[in-house]
Amino acid sequence: MAWSTRLKALALLFVFVFVFAGVFAILTTGNAVASRCECWVMYCTEEEPIFCWDECVPCPPLPPEWP
Repeated sequence: MAWSTRLKALALLFVFVFVFAGVFAILTTGNAVASRCECWVMYCTEEEPIFCWDECVPCPPLPPEWP
């Protein structure tokens, strides 16, 4: 009977630690802020092996409007 009580106490301890860690993780994280990108440019390597990736770059200015 002593093993059963110790096992229950150990399980309860794990539950408390899990709940505490979850609450701590939720309360200490900040809000995610995503940057909005208007212009994506794909860059690729010229030599083997060919790798390509996208990068966010500032958009070029728009051409002037015609009268």
